[in-house]
Amino acid sequence: MSEKKKKNSPKDEAQFLYDLKNRFQIAEGYSKAGLLLTKYASRANDPSVLHSLMALKGLAVEAYLKCLYDLDHQKSYTGDDLQKLFEALGKSSQELIETYFEELKENSDFIKLAHVQYKEMAGHDIHMDIDHVLGEWSHAFGKRRFFFDPDHKVSFLAFQEIRGALRRRLLELHPELEEATEPQS
Repeated sequence: MSEKKKKNSPKDEAQFLYDLKNRFQIAEGYSKAGLLLTKYASRANDPSVLHSLMALKGLAVEAYLKCLYDLDHQKSYTGDDLQKLFEALGKSSQELIETYFEELKENSDFIKLAHVQYKEMAGHDIHMDIDHVLGEWSHAFGKRRFFFDPDHKVSFLAFQEIRGALRRRLLELHPELEEATEPQS
């Protein structure tokens, strides 16, 4: 006996969209706060905020991924391992995010320079595939020792690229989320 999918009521749909927009706004807020703290840290030459800005950016990546999971599965994801969360997304989302991430990396002068400088420093290429980067962001909350390993530090430089790939996919699936980031008057 096959089970029919229950159609969501208009109230359920409205609540889903409301929750999705809220989560997206939270992701945007963490992202903006992390970027502002990054600017402050570089201008003031203040490394004491490094862990805070990494945590904010990590929370942003998690919230973007959870928005995508919500859209792909029509339910919320529990847990905070970003690699597992990414692997739980629909195949289409995974493939498109990976493609967008690679495109953004290839077009990033900043990432190109980081590759060259890292290779000169370490003598080998850095790991910058999406699985590695998401794994490092997963550790941003609890394994602070990784911040001081140059190989791991470089992964965090790809925040704009991972954020851009996740946002692009989210806005493809739900273009009205762009409105959720506009200041309310």
